[in-house]
Amino acid sequence: MLRALQDQTTCRIVRRIATEGLAKLTDFGIALAAAGAGPDPTRFLVGKLPYMAPEQAARRPLDFRADLFSLGAVLFELLSLRRIRDGDDEEAMTRRARDGDVDWDGLPAGLGDELTGLLRHALAFRPEDRPQSTDDLARSLEHFICRDGYGPTIQTVEAYLRQEFPDLYRPRARRGDSRTPLAPTDEVATMIMDETTVLPSP
Repeated sequence: MLRALQDQTTCRIVRRIATEGLAKLTDFGIALAAAGAGPDPTRFLVGKLPYMAPEQAARRPLDFRADLFSLGAVLFELLSLRRIRDGDDEEAMTRRARDGDVDWDGLPAGLGDELTGLLRHALAFRPEDRPQSTDDLARSLEHFICRDGYGPTIQTVEAYLRQEFPDLYRPRARRGDSRTPLAPTDEVATMIMDETTVLPSP
């Protein structure tokens, strides 16, 4: 994901993981607003509050470091099976996003200082305290994953998807054929990417 992000401008997100194990990075949501095809970003707060960087929630200028924060939030969720923050309503969530709240107690015990440190670096409140290039964070994570030898590949990701999401690999129904349901090909991505929030400026 980070390597794909290196070739993009800010405000891109990972839209889906293909069945062959490749992450697909596409324009969506905020990128449309930035291009003038969506809500005016000067009048509306556009994004997913659980993954939003503090400067975005505060409507300050953004750069790639806001994307690194969001990727850190996704990594946090993958490791803990819970989001970095929750709230009773959109107002509370917006406030927590603006304050940079992270529920660090939600991380599993025994995660290790190195990986926890990488997360804290990516989820730092101030952009200047985060990695100062996408490559820096990518290298750190790659070293952590592969330092003891063979790391994950697209083949191992595909094997995981086949095990956890078998519907993705079932034959698609032909148009008008009700015997075989269509495979929910977007479920992998949309499980955590389905809550874009558009709020008017106060």
